[in-house]
Amino acid sequence: MKEEITSDQLLPDRKKAYDNWLNYFTSCVQETPFVPFTDFEGEDKNILSWRSKENYIEWWAQPPGIINQPYRDDCFYTRELTWLSEWCKPEIVIEIGTDKGMGTFLLDRLNPQAEIYTVDIADHAYMPGDQQVEIGFFSKLNQCQVYYVKEKPDICPNLIFVDGDHSETAVWEDSLWAWEHVNKLKRWAIVWHDARQDSEEFMGLLRSINKFSDHIGKSIYKFADSSTVWLTGEPE
Repeated sequence: MKEEITSDQLLPDRKKAYDNWLNYFTSCVQETPFVPFTDFEGEDKNILSWRSKENYIEWWAQPPGIINQPYRDDCFYTRELTWLSEWCKPEIVIEIGTDKGMGTFLLDRLNPQAEIYTVDIADHAYMPGDQQVEIGFFSKLNQCQVYYVKEKPDICPNLIFVDGDHSETAVWEDSLWAWEHVNKLKRWAIVWHDARQDSEEFMGLLRSINKFSDHIGKSIYKFADSSTVWLTGEPE
């Protein structure tokens, strides 16, 4: 089952990475190139943050849970992807669900040592204002060193970010694939986005995560202020 914990309940090595997440995130973005995107005049603050590196860091460096602020809810995955990347130090990363490439960009910057694959069957992603952009728009804009693929490659990553189709069936299949392929000979982490209860839209995703947790006999963890959940392991 999904289990809510506090950061003080993390094991010491994980707690050290958690406590350092903001410094790690800031340095990873600050010390690497950033190509801004200024051709947007809508209200989406996530997209507006791409106007400059400073705007991006200021916006995405916030903790996940800010209540009742437009485009700023408990879906932010920055903190969890950051501390788990620092703790895991993956050699291979797979993101399931590229969309506009915001998560792809973050994973690229957090894991400069890693070979990164991002999977999406679509060719275009939705942009507010009834527009479409190429899949991976923001990561491609920033020339991230990422493999863009339409099918999950037959490799063994030690960091997997599940953020694709949120239907119950798709999340179940993606979770099983992650468990079968994650490299358990090294530190590893599987991370799921949007494990939230504020909309019927996400209930199938939650059911699949809980079913998967029962299936493998391991707890999946979250913090109270976040809808990003994770499962970690040490080398076997």
